[in-house]
Amino acid sequence: MVRSGRSTMPASAKSQPRTLDQRRGRGRPGHREICELGRRIDVASQRQGLHPEQLAERAGLTRQTIHAIRTGITRSPSSRTICAIADALGVTANDLIAGIF
Repeated sequence: MVRSGRSTMPASAKSQPRTLDQRRGRGRPGHREICELGRRIDVASQRQGLHPEQLAERAGLTRQTIHAIRTGITRSPSSRTICAIADALGVTANDLIAGIF
């Protein structure tokens, strides 16, 4: 609801100022970068003939975690997670993230 040209939105709900790193593009990775990571995981999985469930089992992760990374739901997977996926796919972590992060 708007009264007298002012928003009634509480101050805590308004967007927070971005950090200097975020303004310079060094904040959390964006959707495009995360989608590229997911695409690379898909390509490597297909080369190995692995379904997401099999990849999750090999990597010691849940199927939900693999799905979230592949689809971009998880925007900042941990380095441990990326290394586990890379090991399960028989590639290096650098193969998955080169030029993305």
